[in-house]
Amino acid sequence: MSRNKRTAGKKREPKVAVQPLANGQTWLQSYLPVVSLFLVCVLLFYPPYFQGLFFKQQMFATHIFTGITMILVMLMMWIKKEWAFIKNPLDWAMLAFALAYLMAMVGALHPGDAYYGFLTALNCFAVYWIVSRVIQDFRDMETIARVLLASAVGVAVIGILAALGLSDYRDAFNGQVIASTLQYTNATGAYLAAATLIAAGLWTREKNLLIQLIYLLSGFIMCLAVLGTISKGAWLIVLLGALLLLAGMPGIAKLKALYGLGLSVVAAQMVFTKFYPAVVNGTDGAAWYLLIGLGVAAVGVAVWWLIEYLYEKKGAVITGLLIVVLLCIPVWISGSSFTVDENLVKEAAGLFDTQDSSFVSRSDFNRWGLEIVKDYPVNGTGAGGWNALYHQYQDYLVFTTNPHNQFLQVWVETGTIGFIAWMSILVIFVYYLWVVRRTCERSEWILLWGLGSAALALIAHSLIDFDFCIPALVIFTWAIIAVISAAYNKEKPAGSKISVATQITGMVIVFLTAIILLVTGFICWSGYSHAAQGMRAMQQMATASSQEENNRIYLQAVNSFTRAVSLDSHSANYRAELAYLNAIKYRVWEKNQPGSGQELLADISVLMKAANRLQPYDIKINNRLVLAASQLNNPEVTRQLAEQVLQANPYDHNAYTLMADILWQGMNASLKAGNDEKAGEYARELLKVQEQIERQQQKVNPERPQPAIMSGLDQPTRDKIRAAEEYLVDK
Repeated sequence: MSRNKRTAGKKREPKVAVQPLANGQTWLQSYLPVVSLFLVCVLLFYPPYFQGLFFKQQMFATHIFTGITMILVMLMMWIKKEWAFIKNPLDWAMLAFALAYLMAMVGALHPGDAYYGFLTALNCFAVYWIVSRVIQDFRDMETIARVLLASAVGVAVIGILAALGLSDYRDAFNGQVIASTLQYTNATGAYLAAATLIAAGLWTREKNLLIQLIYLLSGFIMCLAVLGTISKGAWLIVLLGALLLLAGMPGIAKLKALYGLGLSVVAAQMVFTKFYPAVVNGTDGAAWYLLIGLGVAAVGVAVWWLIEYLYEKKGAVITGLLIVVLLCIPVWISGSSFTVDENLVKEAAGLFDTQDSSFVSRSDFNRWGLEIVKDYPVNGTGAGGWNALYHQYQDYLVFTTNPHNQFLQVWVETGTIGFIAWMSILVIFVYYLWVVRRTCERSEWILLWGLGSAALALIAHSLIDFDFCIPALVIFTWAIIAVISAAYNKEKPAGSKISVATQITGMVIVFLTAIILLVTGFICWSGYSHAAQGMRAMQQMATASSQEENNRIYLQAVNSFTRAVSLDSHSANYRAELAYLNAIKYRVWEKNQPGSGQELLADISVLMKAANRLQPYDIKINNRLVLAASQLNNPEVTRQLAEQVLQANPYDHNAYTLMADILWQGMNASLKAGNDEKAGEYARELLKVQEQIERQQQKVNPERPQPAIMSGLDQPTRDKIRAAEEYLVDK
């Protein structure tokens, strides 16, 4: 057959031999980077959908996935013969931050929480490292930005669907405000507000009209959900982020960024004034109001196309006049046909009100936190230290598991060592943005600054809220910092080669990080799974139809918690539950055969001491141990535990009542046993309960909400104290 005319007369190109699969180089070099990038995208996408990884079991599963992904990225680097596992100062600062949590485990107040906190910090370092190493070019950076945006849009959509009654995601909408998948309205608002800046950056550099429409719709949906959170903190992010975004955008890109961001906000406000009352009141047809946003976004894209056309044909003056007219139209519509929701007005009014309860309480949190820092200045209290101590530094009763200030929380948990590492991250990050701004191309900088302004706005907001107590938001921010680090690595001028010692050190650190996350994640997740089975069995015991069934379920619960304790040696909760279960068995044995449970009693004592050592100031754990001790008929142990409950929260009215009841029982048990000396000791301690309340009352700030202890003890408890006083007088 004759050859094709196009190839006739041309010399046939020799075929390039394909390397055999056994060699592994061609296949791995071609596909491993793609697989690694895909896994990284999954790792960045899913965290917000599982309650922000706030609970331990979700974080344990993430440790496993992060470890696997990290190993694949390491393999990719080895195949490419990239030995610089730790490249720049930001890598070292991120590592130092994770190691600060490791150092904080030394002398930690709650060793169990400190251990889990270190693993979380290590996981976040791993995410930073993975993202910064998997990026090969600018397209990968854009992919990361799009994944972060898509994840945030999904969170916003779930919140809006929940408000419409079309999503059954638990607590995504409580009838008044949107909390979506993160479960906390302020955190949801802050997260979506930051992601809106990413959408604005992507919109600003995009040329395709359809994709521009997608970005504007994304911004509108997220802004609508932000308004639905009724969070004034999120407004601060939008305001600060907009200022940052405009300040860093080059030339005419400022105008396009302002147009895109402003259009998203205006469209969201126009829809919200109709949408929100409809969903709160349960009015039919609320979903139709969303079409307003779609229409505004579509018209907005068309108008911007017209603006660009006029700018090229007619110049800046006519274009500027047109923009002014166009901006007046939605303002006029909003003022005439739409009204601002009263909830938003109320929140906006309190935005800068220094007398607002939110502002006052945060000021108090900062004051208490600084007092803790004074007492634990070097390596801090360990993760969970604030929650363990803050009641002891209060001058009135308020419950908060964190100080609503990331900077202060880092200082409390990791001391000055960790605080320096944290500030180093921020300083280096800002410096890298400055370097990249001077060296990269204009279109690339627009995207990078959209990411950078989102991270900076969220970090600034963390000064007044607990955003970074939700691991998903840390991962979000660390991923952005990693993108900037990767951009810096590509733009920085070539310097001296990294030494062999540094290469080996970096390789060992990264490998150990991956193994630690993989192994500990699997072990802790398995322990949690067994503990969950034990908890379900304990709940079933209450509904057992026969004693035989009760015994079977009880044994199942004991076995499950025993397995959980053997797998995870850092959980106080598993030990407290197992101690309680064994205490029930001990009480039955001693009732039927006195003296038969001594060996079991020794095991219970070990479990209780371990649980108490891991979380000595945890009120929930201590109360569980008090219940276990009460089954042992040992008033002395019960008293010691009650003292810890009281120490953990000296404003807890119930803690004083519990202490009085335990001392009263101990006094009566001693009298029954004929031990007058011990009975007198309990009676004297009982008299001190009232004195403790009076001392604590003197510390209360009269300008703050008054705790229940201000009303003193109830009448039954006062009667017990009076009886103890009479006993001591007669004695």
